[in-house]
Amino acid sequence: MRSTRHTLTVGGPIAGAELTSRDASSVLAERTERRIEAAREAGFAAGQEQTLAQFGPMFDSAVEHLVEFRESATDIMARDAVELAVEIARQLVQCQVKAGDYNLERMVRGALDAADVGRGDCSVHVATADYEKLQSVVFRNGTKIEADTEMNPGDLHVATSRGLMVRELEPTLDAIREQLLEDLS
Repeated sequence: MRSTRHTLTVGGPIAGAELTSRDASSVLAERTERRIEAAREAGFAAGQEQTLAQFGPMFDSAVEHLVEFRESATDIMARDAVELAVEIARQLVQCQVKAGDYNLERMVRGALDAADVGRGDCSVHVATADYEKLQSVVFRNGTKIEADTEMNPGDLHVATSRGLMVRELEPTLDAIREQLLEDLS
């Protein structure tokens, strides 16, 4: 093979030059491919930037709405859980009362202790059905058990010289419900 030598005169230092044994068309193809890849990356980056600028605020707004919805749903679920729990308790209490499966004597003694009358006179008002159950129970002197046709089974009122103490199941469950709901706020 014959070697040809060419001389090239340049007016200053050459930067980025490389010696290669490849022909000009392969060098040109490689450089073109690099430029295309750089242009593709720049186009992709510009597209991402434009998309974020256009849809970013919409996405942020959607996320904000989802957070608000989650908080609202959490509040609703907590309230529903309280309502359900109290209703379950109400149904259980009603079943126990209907079956007569409650310790009436302990309830009366607890109410007497809470009334803090010591050995003083007091009247315990109970439903007629509860009055029948308490006839065989002996309480301290000065305690009088009275039937009240207006009262519900399981409820009792203790009348003392210091006032009236009321223990009723339904209002107690309502008070528990209200306190739980208030605690959620």
